[in-house]
Amino acid sequence: CRKMLGYSPEEALNDPEWFIKRIHPPDRKRVLDFFSQALRSGSTQFSLECRLIHGDGHLVHGLIKSIPRESGDEESAEWLQGIIVDITDRIFLEKAEVQKQKLKILREVASDVAHEIRNPLVSIGGFAKRMQAKFPEVSEGEIILRECERLENIVRRMTGYLQPVAVSYQACSVNRIVEKSLSRVFDDMGLSGIRSELNLDESMADVYMDPDMLLQVFSDVLGNILREMEKGETLSIRTYGGEENGYVEFRLRFRREHSRIEKELLSPFDPDEERGNLALSYKLLRKMGGLLSFAQEGADRVFTVALPKNPIPEGEESTD
Repeated sequence: CRKMLGYSPEEALNDPEWFIKRIHPPDRKRVLDFFSQALRSGSTQFSLECRLIHGDGHLVHGLIKSIPRESGDEESAEWLQGIIVDITDRIFLEKAEVQKQKLKILREVASDVAHEIRNPLVSIGGFAKRMQAKFPEVSEGEIILRECERLENIVRRMTGYLQPVAVSYQACSVNRIVEKSLSRVFDDMGLSGIRSELNLDESMADVYMDPDMLLQVFSDVLGNILREMEKGETLSIRTYGGEENGYVEFRLRFRREHSRIEKELLSPFDPDEERGNLALSYKLLRKMGGLLSFAQEGADRVFTVALPKNPIPEGEESTD
């Protein structure tokens, strides 16, 4: 109980609603309806996944699984017996595999698109320059050139996204890298009136990553976040450890509606160069065996970075 959710058995037993309070609010109705149905039907076999709230506030993915009743108890439907298993690492591994396949497809598409765009783009740009030189009073030539430059920037970013990345693995402290990345934007946050909350788990073990690359990832994530936030809003940064991974959670507490979707945030095709950096961070983390994921929780936007604690065998990511 303490290891998984940060509470002692005594604390849990002293509050009759302790378990209900620990269920993440968006999942709470679904879980309660599930157990109500199980009690009504007399079913004693169940398995259910949901998100739970750790004592320090971060989310834990749990699997609630039934324990077979002793002989003679089958007719009783007044209580259910089961265990809760922490499957956070498994969930992130599954997400990592999905993102790995998406990234592979994205590389193939980006390579083809960059090649197909560049050739006609050069011709169009050359034609626009000649037209502008011959007819300087025609504004359309300038417009065409400006749009060609914008497309060229996108193509350049796409080809850069495809370049191989050299990684220098070493044990490093996630907390210290988070602090360093935050110090880079601290003055900008103060000038913008954005509040910050920092909750670092000092017991979290070092991870085996490239510290310079990880600093770039955190800086890009923070840069993207700050561009979306307004005065009076709060950025909460939390680190915590799992069995296999260390985690960094960036939670944006908006005071307004915000609807940008994940595909836009992680796409190298985004014409906004600053947001395009987030796609590069996504790639760098995958190269190191990590994962950048995104979730919308009510008014909050949450970026979670999962980082492997154990060394990655050389060449493991080279085929992606």
